[in-house]
Amino acid sequence: MTVRALFLRRYRLIHAVLLVLALATPAFAADYKPAGTVKNFEIAAERKPMPAFTWRDAGGSETSLASYAGKMVVMNFWATWCAPCITELPSLLRLQEKLGSAPISVVVLSIDRGAEGAEKARAMLRRLKLDGLAFHHDGDSRAYKTLGIEVMPTTVIFDAAGREAGRLRGPAEWDEPEARKLLQALSESLKP
Repeated sequence: MTVRALFLRRYRLIHAVLLVLALATPAFAADYKPAGTVKNFEIAAERKPMPAFTWRDAGGSETSLASYAGKMVVMNFWATWCAPCITELPSLLRLQEKLGSAPISVVVLSIDRGAEGAEKARAMLRRLKLDGLAFHHDGDSRAYKTLGIEVMPTTVIFDAAGREAGRLRGPAEWDEPEARKLLQALSESLKP
């Protein structure tokens, strides 16, 4: 085989690999950059299936991302002892209200420990008049640990197939125009 033939073979192989990588990476609008309070949103380098994890819903039943199949999920981890979390919660309720019938679910997941922690978290939502947010509880930290949450609050966004689209460590105003633009860009680029 000639040097030229080897060069062409490698050239084609490199192009094939680059094409596969380009197709596997979410097509995010080239001119879109997160701004406002979501400017530090970290877009996942690769959308991979998430390991299975569960948490408890308002009725105490185990639930998982599979319950939200076909919908994008905005999952916010919060705790009663986290002041920035408490400040952020009303914006998540307003976001949920603005989404209406859009195929996006807002899941606020308390990590307060055990049954006593669950009761404190429910009381906090009532006291803040956030009854419109469905109560979810990760009292044994299964979801928290599986997702490698390190900072409170953290919001993880999953696409309609349950793959992580990205995350924001720290609080945000989720109903601000910049946050809604982020969700719009993600929903357009993260179709299953």
